[in-house]
Amino acid sequence: MAATIGFRVRIGDLEISGGDRRPPAQLLRLRTELTMDGVGGRAQLALSASGALEASIGESVEIDLDAGDGSSPVFRGQVRALTGDASTLWLDAADSLSALALREYVGTFAESDAKTIARAILDDGEVPVGTLATGPTFARYVLAPGPSALAQLRTLARRCGLDLFTDRTGAVCMTATTYTGAILTIADDTPILQIRVERRTPPADGVTLYGEGAASSRGASRSHWLVRDLSPTRGQAKLTTAGEVKRSASARPRTFVDGAVRSGEFAASLAEAKTQALASSQLCGTLTLLGQPHLTPGDLIHIGNLGRRLPAVAAAVGDAELRVRTVVHHLDAGRGLFTEVEL
Repeated sequence: MAATIGFRVRIGDLEISGGDRRPPAQLLRLRTELTMDGVGGRAQLALSASGALEASIGESVEIDLDAGDGSSPVFRGQVRALTGDASTLWLDAADSLSALALREYVGTFAESDAKTIARAILDDGEVPVGTLATGPTFARYVLAPGPSALAQLRTLARRCGLDLFTDRTGAVCMTATTYTGAILTIADDTPILQIRVERRTPPADGVTLYGEGAASSRGASRSHWLVRDLSPTRGQAKLTTAGEVKRSASARPRTFVDGAVRSGEFAASLAEAKTQALASSQLCGTLTLLGQPHLTPGDLIHIGNLGRRLPAVAAAVGDAELRVRTVVHHLDAGRGLFTEVEL
């Protein structure tokens, strides 16, 4: 373990750091979470103070952690809930992605790619923007009132086979399942507190996707015609036993119908992206390490040469790299700083 664990927590005008001799409050416990489930990041803090301690709903929250190799941001958000008892203030915070659940967005797009649509939603919510995949181009895309801006953004990501998450700087990202961030290599001497990795058969070996309209057979001007034969607007992709994605029929496909798809080529590109998402789900599991504050969703973990130390894990993983889907940092007086990773 690193000799010194550092932290800096800023809540509005209140700032607490590990080096303070007389901090305005004591940090008793901290937990931060960033995830690819598309609902945004969260942070929970427990604070104790001998004197007055002020915090308000909506105040900004910034959390940085240092495991001994340099300070790194792990959460940026706002206070969402406060709970006080006789000695402790419990604070819940959420980041900018989850804040979109409180907003609506209405818009109509023509010949616009997924990145343009996502950017419009995020800019309207004044949300920091990170990496956005270009994604497919929609002939028409309508965002009607009713669903929250977050629900609209999640629907767009799922439709395109993309992952939606917030990175450790508080920026919203929408990336392909082939996107790779930083790579963390676990060496033979890296302390591993817990590890469980599973290689499993995907629930389907491909995707068949049907669109609507006659753009493939009659041209773009006929895109809203109803047709008897759906094959011109059908896209197919399969996952081979070698883990490759190819545009062809599969034996056990997952079938989708999407009215936003107007041509066969568009359907094929979406089917390919959704099949790539299936491929990325073959390896899953959990990993707990001593503090790794630099990790963020989308990063890769390479387990290195652990055949002698962890032969069962090496047999399950093979040469594959593990893709980080969720990062949870814990800091408390009893256990110090440790990081849980979901793959």
